[in-house]
Amino acid sequence: MASARVFFSKKRKNRNGFINEEIPVVENGYDVQESDEDEVFVQDPHLEISASKPLMHPRTKSQRTKVKTRTSECQFFSLFKPIFYFVALVSVLCGVMATIVYIANKHTSITNSVLVKQGESLPGDTVKSERAILIGCDKLEVSDVWVVGIPKLLTESAFRLVDVNQDGVLDVVLGFATGADGYGVKEIVCDIYFDGNKPCYGGLIALDGATGKELWRRYTLHEIYGLNCQYDLNKDGVKDCLSAGRAGTFLAISCKDGAVLWELGKTEAINPVMNFYTPQYINDITGDDIPDIILVHGGDPLQEAGSAHRLSGRLMLVSGKTGEVVMWTGVPDNRESYYSPQIISHLDGVQFLIFGTGGETHNGSLWRLEVESLKQGLRDRSVKLSSDTHKGFMTPPALVDITHDGIEDIIVPMFNSTILALDGKTYRPIWSLRFPMSETYSTPAVGYYNEDDVPDFLVKFAHGPGYPLYYYSETTVIDGKTGKRLIDPPLRDTIGSQSSPLTVAMEGLGNDAFIVWMADCAGHEGATEEFSFVKGTKDHEKSRSNLCRLRFKSNGFSKLVAISRTLPKGGTPIYNSEQRKTVEHSKWVNTSVEAYEYIIKHSEIFSAASEASTQWNDADNGGYQFAESLYNQPDYVSTHRTSSKKGPGITSPIVNRKKASKQNYNSRTQYVPKGSNNDNYNPSSSFNLHPNMADDEYSLPYRDTDTFGNRGYYNPPYGAYYPADDKAAHYNQRYPHAYRSVNKRTTTGSYPKNMMKLKRSIQLINKRRTRRHVGPHDDEGLQRLLSTGTLAPTTFAQSHSDYNSTIDIIFATYWFFPSKTQAILPQDQKCIADKLAKEGEIRLDPESSYYQMNHDEYEEAVTMECLKLSDHQVSEEGVYTHSDDEYNPLDLNMGQMTIYRLRLKFSCSQRDNSTKTKYKCATVLPYTQQRWAGYMGSNGDSHWLPPMH
Repeated sequence: MASARVFFSKKRKNRNGFINEEIPVVENGYDVQESDEDEVFVQDPHLEISASKPLMHPRTKSQRTKVKTRTSECQFFSLFKPIFYFVALVSVLCGVMATIVYIANKHTSITNSVLVKQGESLPGDTVKSERAILIGCDKLEVSDVWVVGIPKLLTESAFRLVDVNQDGVLDVVLGFATGADGYGVKEIVCDIYFDGNKPCYGGLIALDGATGKELWRRYTLHEIYGLNCQYDLNKDGVKDCLSAGRAGTFLAISCKDGAVLWELGKTEAINPVMNFYTPQYINDITGDDIPDIILVHGGDPLQEAGSAHRLSGRLMLVSGKTGEVVMWTGVPDNRESYYSPQIISHLDGVQFLIFGTGGETHNGSLWRLEVESLKQGLRDRSVKLSSDTHKGFMTPPALVDITHDGIEDIIVPMFNSTILALDGKTYRPIWSLRFPMSETYSTPAVGYYNEDDVPDFLVKFAHGPGYPLYYYSETTVIDGKTGKRLIDPPLRDTIGSQSSPLTVAMEGLGNDAFIVWMADCAGHEGATEEFSFVKGTKDHEKSRSNLCRLRFKSNGFSKLVAISRTLPKGGTPIYNSEQRKTVEHSKWVNTSVEAYEYIIKHSEIFSAASEASTQWNDADNGGYQFAESLYNQPDYVSTHRTSSKKGPGITSPIVNRKKASKQNYNSRTQYVPKGSNNDNYNPSSSFNLHPNMADDEYSLPYRDTDTFGNRGYYNPPYGAYYPADDKAAHYNQRYPHAYRSVNKRTTTGSYPKNMMKLKRSIQLINKRRTRRHVGPHDDEGLQRLLSTGTLAPTTFAQSHSDYNSTIDIIFATYWFFPSKTQAILPQDQKCIADKLAKEGEIRLDPESSYYQMNHDEYEEAVTMECLKLSDHQVSEEGVYTHSDDEYNPLDLNMGQMTIYRLRLKFSCSQRDNSTKTKYKCATVLPYTQQRWAGYMGSNGDSHWLPPMH
């Protein structure tokens, strides 16, 4: 039987200020505490709820009541006590809210002021940054600091800043090429066009940072474009420049006076066909307390597109003190290489080399190799990070930590339409983004475009069938966190550029400004229509064509623009070529006049050309001896570079070449350590560059050997690797000038031909001299955008009101005369296709004007008809670059290079209205805190400099 449960409820009564307290009473040995009223409920499970009722206990007879008196409470306090508690509660809540707001504002202020210049504040700003809203700049004003024009030079070089004259202002150093660069070019061109300076084909130049005045100029055997000026090699207090270029050119230059410290001379490690790319310093491995150097030596500029045979790239270690080659070895996959390497140092001090292989039409990979393993020649320890089955890795990456694990990640633009982010710790992909049917030669710029704390990337891809034919280019910003586009649709320009962009680092997150080149056709901006060229047009001619004139009969123009989240959509112009035509032609020199004057002063040229047995024996291009007449075709065609230095040569079909076997890269290079005395080593084996080709395919057309018996190795290299009858069919498509193989022969019996050329030259020169507006006034020349400039410290004093809002930019442009080519537009293509469809009946008709023509003749005839019908025929007027079979040292047309130093002033329009006290305009960070100020980053090593906290 379930027992009943009893619940007691005790109540107190407080009446009239008295308290009734119950005295405990002991009853039957138990303490019982009672009150005035006790409610007792008996809960019995056998009773219904409605049957429960209260039961009263009988009062105990011995109960005694103790009466206690107390002074009554203050009536005033009782009245205001609820109000007091309410006020206290409100005060606490307000304090909590104020604390939360303060913490939030403090956090925002810290985030936005991480990048503030230390010890500086925005002039006139009386609002503390903690309490102001940091906003990005939406206005950009541009003004000239100085502008310098230099005739006959062009550049695709990186710009580096060094205080050359020790005046406290950083000066600018850059590499250049001249309009005479090439193999086998007679030194007479140096006498005609460069006042006898020999060599005169490339070099390095230093300009005063304050005025633009030339400080010194050093000429070299070939063009210089890869610079590293981060170390003082000769300990004279001025940083020196490692200078890399094409055709095996690599030397160290003293920036103090332009003197040569050392030069990489003739050695078995160097293939004079291949080029050097941007060098990098590594830890001292030779024990002389001078950092040593790592290089990639590669490129095969002479081969045609898709050819089975390519020169294998090489990895080299060079002494920073002497320039001596410590060791060299081939790349692990024996592919070609056009890559500027990177060095990554892990936390344990171990250094790794990052390098790429492959080209524009050949597959390749991205590799990692420990420097210590490279030192030992253990290339087999290379680790493949990524591969592409169609094209290679040619463009340097950006190294930046986007995963916040303290290790730099690798953001690499693959030539084949993709940008890839690799984790620097695991080397696994983080994200990738494709741009279908496109290619890129541009290293991404790194900066904060949106407001998160992961850097973003500006990229530029050219769309079309492939180099050198592109229809248009696209520019966008990629979110570093997600790999998604932040500018969509992208910015589009019809001509595009191949230079790498820069970044102006600003205060706060999401306020940085990217600086990028764009090129368009007037009235047809962003046009994407497809086109082609007349059949038989060579690739180097395509790349030098005036596409705006051919496609739209309009003028081309270029712009340097700043792009940010807060600047106007489409970017703010920094430079516009339409506004600079006068200054960019102000220093132009008519080289035809120079040649004419030289002929007048040196009549012996006539006799030299008329004497059939006369030989020109000059120590041209580094001591190479030539036996050729003035008019024999050298390896040079007067063409300027029109694309990035990274890619290989894409050439026209090679005449009389044996059909190549399947692609083979086997054993083209081998490890050759310093001081090796291996009796089994045959030096000549390292020059068996194309093992699948028979000896006669690469036989020299003339007799000459080097000290090892390697035919032609120290002689003009194009003769060394290509047969005599190639008839100048090889072109360097990735360098400023088109290069071809030498057809070496004497001048016996060539008097009539040479004399006719000379007479034609003089006639042409006289004709041009009599034309008042010859040259760029007829056709203003063709501009190319290849060189990446640099940011520079503002020239304002620190006390100037605009000091915190300005930074300078230094860059160069150049122009040259275009090739004479003919484009086929869509309507022309339709016309040609219609006529070709009727070819059979027309060509066989005896009454037809096409009767007895073969297919090629018929196609050429109808093509010209369609072009004439559409009025798309190119004009015969104007000045053009000579084609490959018209080389004439007395008629070299050259343009002008112009170098600018411009001041960029950033500001915010919000500060001009009544709400200015609520905002703080982001300032420009000092030059020392700029994180991507030049080509391959601020230090030229691809490392992004993290923010200073």
